[in-house]
Parts: sequence; structure tokens; C-alpha cells
Amino acid sequence: MADYKAIKGHHLQSISSDNATLVVGDVWYNTTLGKIRIAKLPAGTFATGGDLNTADYGRHGCGASQSAALVAGGGANPSTANSEEYDGSAWTEGNNLNQARTYGGSGGTQTAGIIFAGVFLNSGGSPSSPDVKQTTAETYNGTSWTEVADLSTARQNTTGCGTTTSALCFGGSTGSDVAVAESWNGTAWTEVGDLTTARRYLNGAGETATAALCIGGHPNRDITESFNGTSWTEVGDLNTGRHSGATATQGTNASTLITGGAYPTTVNTELWDGTSWTETTNPSISRNEHAGAGVQTDAIFMGGNTSPKAQTEVWTIAVAAANVTSS
Repeated sequence: MADYKAIKGHHLQSISSDNATLVVGDVWYNTTLGKIRIAKLPAGTFATGGDLNTADYGRHGCGASQSAALVAGGGANPSTANSEEYDGSAWTEGNNLNQARTYGGSGGTQTAGIIFAGVFLNSGGSPSSPDVKQTTAETYNGTSWTEVADLSTARQNTTGCGTTTSALCFGGSTGSDVAVAESWNGTAWTEVGDLTTARRYLNGAGETATAALCIGGHPNRDITESFNGTSWTEVGDLNTGRHSGATATQGTNASTLITGGAYPTTVNTELWDGTSWTETTNPSISRNEHAGAGVQTDAIFMGGNTSPKAQTEVWTIAVAAANVTSS
């Protein structure tokens, strides 16, 4: 059997304690314990957070953590422009969007957020008051929303990720499912490589427009695709296919979290490690069409359907050291 050096090209580090900074996948030998150790993610926990001021679904989440989140838009009778900020314990209403919308995409942080596409649902879409699919995009500076350049393709039931200077919108519906993806550089939107599978009610995660993850979609798809800035590649499937779930949107294409969705409505939660999905702790609330924000280890989920919800749940998981055992 080859030793570690022959396999990896260097010796296994020997130290008298566990690494001070734990990074998932790191391996070392703890001489005090006489054990090979590895940094891994154990089961995480959900906890109840403060309720939204406005119970709603189809909203758009921004934020890098559970203590600094932003949610805006949502609703169906009609769509709302409402915007709220979370400080780790309570939601506070802020300035409204310029364009009320539901089922769009979002990215960024509480003080530098972006929302794009979606649909203005006008009380059922009667002939005299039709629903309007959106090309509009808006950025948030911590105080107010500002309209920026429009997308090329008006769409609803879409998703996205990124920042106010590097965002991505992909998938959705123009009346039929689309695979179109558009990249935002802070000034303009540009069409980039299409998804391999057109779909709507999908989920996205990613810090930038060049490292994104597309997850699930209608009807209860388990497909996952990774984007490298040019093209999409199918990667590991979800254990539970779903649409209209919520992700830790500021995760990466190598590290994120999805929870809930319609299968029909589920509480199933899964962690992504860049290769595969692993089932983990479930929340107490079953919902779909909810919003999410944060990263894989520090996330927040709010609102949702089947009936409009105001509940918030926060997710926490910490990297821990564990013994390596033989199989």
C-alpha cells in the first residue's frame, strides 16, 4: 500500500495538537492523541430568528451572514416593493424597491445588494391588469435602491447570485422554460453560456458571476450545474429533487447549502462540498418559495409559502476536528 507521501507528494504533518485554523479537508497527525485527524463539517443546527414584518413568499435575499441580511419584494396580490434588514435578532423596514417584483434573482450583501428580473404580479393577472415580466435590475447601498441597466431577457421564476459588480442571472420562464444566462459587470448585462437544462423555479449560489452553482428546478429536478465564467457543467445531483427551495446565496460553487422547496413541500436540507450533496439537519418549518442568504456555515432563511410566512430560521455549523477511521 502506498504511503501518504507517495499519494499526495508530501508527508502528513505531525503536530502536538489540532490545527489552530480548521479548513474542511485538511488532514494531520496529532502526536498527543496518536491519531490521524481531519477537518470536517458535523451536523449543523437551525434556530428560530425574529419574524419578518411582512409575511410573504417569492422574496429576494441578500447578505453574507445571519446577522446582516436583506430581503425585498415578493407577494402576489399584488407584488410588493417592501424591503427589510436583519441585525441578528429583528427585522427593520427600510426603503422600498423602485419596482415591486416577485420570483426574481438576487445577490450581494446587506449594504451592497442587487435584485434583478422577476415579475410584477398584479392581483391575478387579469386582462385589464396583466402580470409584467421584468428586465429591470436594482442595487442597494445600505439606504436606498437605485435602478441600473436592464437585462436582455425579461423573465420570472429565475435565480442568480453574485455582487453589485459581478452578478449572474440564469434560467427562469419567459412563458416557456429558458436556459439563458446573463452576466453583470457593474455597468451592463451580457449573455454568456446557457444552462445545459432549461428550467424555472431553480436556485442559485455563488460569490461572483464566474463561480456559480445552479440547483434543482421545476418539476422537482435533482440536477446541479457549475459555472466557470464561460460554460455550465453538470455535477453531483441532489439527494432530493426539488424546486423553489432556498440557498445560502453567498456560498460558492464548492460550498453551499439548500433547504426546503416543493417535493411537495419539504424540510430536506443538504450540504454541497464541491463534489456531492450530503443530507444534514432539517429545519422545523416546511416551506417553499422562501428566501435565503449567507454562507454554508452561517445562513438565514425567511418567509415562504404554502400560506405566506413571516418566520425566520438561522443556520449555524462549525468546522470541527475528527479522527480518521478505517472503513
